[in-house]
Amino acid sequence: MARVTDANRDKGVMIKMKIGIIGYGSMGRMLVDGFITSNTISQEDICISSRTQCKVEIIHEQYPGIKVYSANSEVVKNSEIVFLCAPPNQIQKILLEIKEFVSETTYIVSIAAYISLNDIESIITGQISKVIPSFVSEVKEGVFLVCHNNAVLDSSKMNLANIISKLGKVYEINENQFEVYTDITSCSPGIFSAIFSEFIRSACRHGDIDCEKALEMFIQTLYGLSKIYKERKIDFSETIRRVARKGGVTEIGISVVSDKAPALFDEIFNKTLEKHELRKQEFKKNFS
Repeated sequence: MARVTDANRDKGVMIKMKIGIIGYGSMGRMLVDGFITSNTISQEDICISSRTQCKVEIIHEQYPGIKVYSANSEVVKNSEIVFLCAPPNQIQKILLEIKEFVSETTYIVSIAAYISLNDIESIITGQISKVIPSFVSEVKEGVFLVCHNNAVLDSSKMNLANIISKLGKVYEINENQFEVYTDITSCSPGIFSAIFSEFIRSACRHGDIDCEKALEMFIQTLYGLSKIYKERKIDFSETIRRVARKGGVTEIGISVVSDKAPALFDEIFNKTLEKHELRKQEFKKNFS
């Protein structure tokens, strides 16, 4: 069972803690933007490492209070929590670079997919957590999957939860559950966007309608449906019962889904989990 943490999500509490970000790609930017716009961490308490001059200029222009270093070691030396936001194929190199600068009080948080806690512990020791964010954390409504090694203190777990819970709900899970939960939280926006796109395309093929307007209507409907699920705690079966009348049009559509969808989604999970395993083994070779 995943343990849910929602610490300080709506309290507007500024946390005084030195935060380091190694890797300023899409996930690094998402975290920085989220920390600052949610009033969780001040610019002056964030430092980033980047060797790319254009990124340095962008950071300084948008957030002049953030410190930017060219060396990853400087981020570690000046941070209490260090988020490793680089791609998985760069993590081993980064860990070797920062190894001698990691102290007993340094807390390493990796968001690199496929890099296990054991992989990281083969190079550095201490408090290490693994976090997988989701795309919708950009609007502070995402899910953060989290697991910890045995060295992580309860106080560190709470500090991490306090920081990232402003951007979404935090679910503490077992590390061996990451792949399926990642499909549900991180992959599903892409998978269901593909499904929704085909749904709208089919509607446009079957009717003389304005496709842009149809998409606008559909997105508004999805937004309302998600609010009903969230706010009224109505599950899928209750929604079906309330929308689909016996012998009605919706029931016919649902019958097609019930007939065709199980095989489709089983194939999706079979393929994605197979790919997860291949990627894990691929990156594990670097740590052997």
